[in-house]
Amino acid sequence: MGDTSSGKSSLLSAISGIDFPSNSELTTRCPTRLVLSHAPEFFGQVRIVRHAMSTKESSLATTQNDDSKSSARKDPISIASNTAEGHKYLKSPNEIVHEIKHLTNKILENSASSISDDFISIEVSGPTYPNLTLIDLPGIIRTVDDAEDESMIQRVRDLVLRYVKQKRTVILAVVPANVDMHNVEILQLAEDADPGGERTIAIITKPDLVDPGAEKPVIELLLNKKKNLHHGYHCVKLRGQRDLNAGVTIAKSLDMESEFFASRDVWKDVQRDLVGIDTLTPKLVEILQDVIEKSLPSVIGEIDQKLSVCAAELERLGDALDSDEKRRMFHTGIVENLNRLITGSLNGFYNDNFFHDENSPSNLVVDNSNNNKARAIMRKHEDTFRDAILNTNVSEAVRKKSSVEIGEYVEVKYQGGWRIVDVKDEIGDGIISVSAGNNGQTLHTDDWRFINSMDLSQLKRQIAINRGDELAVFPSYNLFKSLVRSFVNTWKEPVLNLLFLYDDVLSKVFTNILDASLDSQQHGKMKRRIKQIFTSVFQDAKETTKTIILNALENECRPYTLNTALYQELVKLRNEPLMTALENLPIEKNKLVSIDAVKAVMLSFGIGASNEDREAMELQLAVKAYIKVAKTRFVDTAPMLLEQHYVQNVVKNIKSNLLMMSDTLLESILQEPAAVVKHRKNEQKKYKSLSKAKEEISNINVMFRLKQQK
Repeated sequence: MGDTSSGKSSLLSAISGIDFPSNSELTTRCPTRLVLSHAPEFFGQVRIVRHAMSTKESSLATTQNDDSKSSARKDPISIASNTAEGHKYLKSPNEIVHEIKHLTNKILENSASSISDDFISIEVSGPTYPNLTLIDLPGIIRTVDDAEDESMIQRVRDLVLRYVKQKRTVILAVVPANVDMHNVEILQLAEDADPGGERTIAIITKPDLVDPGAEKPVIELLLNKKKNLHHGYHCVKLRGQRDLNAGVTIAKSLDMESEFFASRDVWKDVQRDLVGIDTLTPKLVEILQDVIEKSLPSVIGEIDQKLSVCAAELERLGDALDSDEKRRMFHTGIVENLNRLITGSLNGFYNDNFFHDENSPSNLVVDNSNNNKARAIMRKHEDTFRDAILNTNVSEAVRKKSSVEIGEYVEVKYQGGWRIVDVKDEIGDGIISVSAGNNGQTLHTDDWRFINSMDLSQLKRQIAINRGDELAVFPSYNLFKSLVRSFVNTWKEPVLNLLFLYDDVLSKVFTNILDASLDSQQHGKMKRRIKQIFTSVFQDAKETTKTIILNALENECRPYTLNTALYQELVKLRNEPLMTALENLPIEKNKLVSIDAVKAVMLSFGIGASNEDREAMELQLAVKAYIKVAKTRFVDTAPMLLEQHYVQNVVKNIKSNLLMMSDTLLESILQEPAAVVKHRKNEQKKYKSLSKAKEEISNINVMFRLKQQK
């Protein structure tokens, strides 16, 4: 890193032995990464890598690589989210300069700026190359010409800052000897990013351009006297533009460099290990080893994290289903998991994480598609059904009166209760005079009501038009059945609605179970096949159960019960209201009750009424008593029928259909998409690669520790 035209590209050429583009113009427009590795024979490739990585994941500047040819072909720095293009294999190192220029132009073709974050990756292996990765960055600029965009100044700076902050890089801070150090920005940038200087070395270039007699400041800088650095400074003499134009090779330039430092005044007196490419390389290796040693524990930690992610993905993908046996084992596992979750959902065994969605509300919401507790939801629906049935009551019309007569018995509010008394006088505006109290005193009040008596006129008409051979003392059984049917018919809507709600709950929960058990992308065909089974089984069970429910309703229209509660309820309906009314009669001081008051109460309950009234009243009470017994029975019968004929049949038929899948069908529906097969192979390859990397890095870490102990 350094200013533009400071000799960065020439420096990397000298270190690597590979030519980089270099001339008097701004040549490096994007990062160029050179991956070197030792191998028996030459191999090379170049490509563009579009920038799409995090700062932490970028591994730049200098880093060691695997010493095999195959690893040279794998990019140890590329991140999976990056995209590569413009790939080309190289026949010889002589093609590199041309390809760098070609790919640089390609990068800048569609770029809004003349500086790009995309980088050129060059991977080269051969018998003369070390295991090293080098990065050449655009030079820092402070101004632009009239034809250039001023924003490139900040773009270059941001790019350099992103790379210089990498904790696993060695910073080669390139400082031209003919520029005063106070004007060299890279030294301060490197110090800011690496305060301890543990991974920074300053490289002084262009010593041949220093005027004779002006070498002292440069020598003092080289001797680490002016701006102290932990690893100090090193001076090199590289090919200048004249040498490049003249075709001076890298090997020839190294000879020229040795001659320069050995023969020139001032420079020949500088200690030999501070100058020259040949002494720089061992320094870089030593610095690099220190950086690597300190980085190894965190690298191993990151590899462990990637191994964990990779292992989880491989577990999700499962084994390749490439044989009847593997497909059958996979199918059996899926069926067992489906049955386990279905059983848990229907029996209230909610121990699996599947039933505990962190995003779902804590309170049970029956229409929440993410709630997989089927039994709990169905119980809520059953409660609603129960309330609808139990609220089916026999209505009782009350005979209405518009006026009160003298001597008639009515109920008045007296001392916190209702008392039956006779009317003495009607004063008007709803106020009557009645006898009250134990002393026979008269009370004026407007807080009174008629004694209720049922309006049986409509029921008497139905009895009359449906009269058969039965005597008036026996209620008409046919009419009784007809009245019961009218009530039972009101149960049809809630019970069928309960069936549809069962179907809706199970459809949603079973679909959620299937979604949790099978990946749509990986096993889409099998998932679609099982959904077809679900749909067919649900439909058949719903239609069958609907018929059974309707038959059960029809059976309820035929009144029948052996339950003694019917007679008990009938006696209760007959006697309790009458006894309550008699208890509310006023007691005179001699503890006697008016016989007229008793007669009035008895008459209001049909005692002493006409045969028609009494017959109608008995029928009314019988229907009321039977409906109470029947609806209590039906609120239990209906859910039991749904459980037996819908829920259990759904579970049984789904299990049998799933188990009946043939090997031929499994081969068809478990044929994995090519993308999934490829993805699994890539993940397996990645896991193997990461495991080998961890093993090798761990061995290196042990080596370093043993070295420290010695």
